[in-house]
Amino acid sequence: EWTSSNVHHVLLHDQTLMIWLLKKNLSLEPKPNFPPFAASLKGLGINHSARLTCFLITAKEKASGFLGLDVPPNRNLTEQDFHLLGSLGNFLGGAVENTRLIRTVQKHREELKGLTARLFQSQELERRRIARELHDEAGQALTGINFTLETIEKSLSPESDSTKALITDVKKQINRTYQEMRRLSYRLHPALLSDLGLEPALDSYLTRISKHSELKIDFKMVGFEERLDLEIETVLYRLSQEALTNTLKHANAKHFRLSIIKSYPHIIFAAEDDGVGFNSAEFTKHRDALGLLSMRERASMLGGSFSLRSSRGKGTRVRIEIPINGCSNAQ
Repeated sequence: EWTSSNVHHVLLHDQTLMIWLLKKNLSLEPKPNFPPFAASLKGLGINHSARLTCFLITAKEKASGFLGLDVPPNRNLTEQDFHLLGSLGNFLGGAVENTRLIRTVQKHREELKGLTARLFQSQELERRRIARELHDEAGQALTGINFTLETIEKSLSPESDSTKALITDVKKQINRTYQEMRRLSYRLHPALLSDLGLEPALDSYLTRISKHSELKIDFKMVGFEERLDLEIETVLYRLSQEALTNTLKHANAKHFRLSIIKSYPHIIFAAEDDGVGFNSAEFTKHRDALGLLSMRERASMLGGSFSLRSSRGKGTRVRIEIPINGCSNAQ
């Protein structure tokens, strides 16, 4: 049962209310009747004090404030008034608690978004580092080994046919390893992307894929007079890779269309195929949901929107709109 003493305790030990009282230079003096309880708010430098009839604003049995009414002395509140105002206090308490929970969820989402962005950035940095080491250090090492074998081969006598044949075989293995290493380095981070930009890198990537598959690929970039920041180009490159990989793995499509268009105030990324499709309403259950979620997260990193349209037998279309201002901020 509430009493004036524990109401005084609840109110003055609630952090939000205490801060409010301190900022306003006010003091709260409960009177011995509750509910509701009467209180005097005395301000510094004020010769008179207003008298309030107060109702607690509560949620989950915790007070987050109070509803104070300056009731004239000649007005008596009825029992119905008490119930109505008490219910209003409970309603306000629920609204305050819901607002707090929404802000907490929003804060956690922003934190998760930041962590995801840092994770993708770390992945790209690590990919570039590994690609550079494969190209520079491992590539040079294989070249050195090949040169050494050629020197040994030249020093052999004409009678050493079996040894020469063995050296030739080893050189072929080294060459295959070198070519595979170059492909791996390119997949990790294509040098064209850093050196020449997004369009040449995607042209090269898509041409290479089309040579080794029966998929017809159409690609266009429109409206880009200047290069974007490398981080933005990398995101768009990875989105393109992911979209094409999904089509090759799962769509059984004949055509794949990719367009990246700068149309103020957005950069519009669209990838579409004429494959088997799936129920887009349940895309999180799709066998490549992880790839689609990765695309959505990458778009979110740049403040973009992600939309997916697909149905069985009618192909799949992914559309991402990234605000140009968001790209500028990311830079």
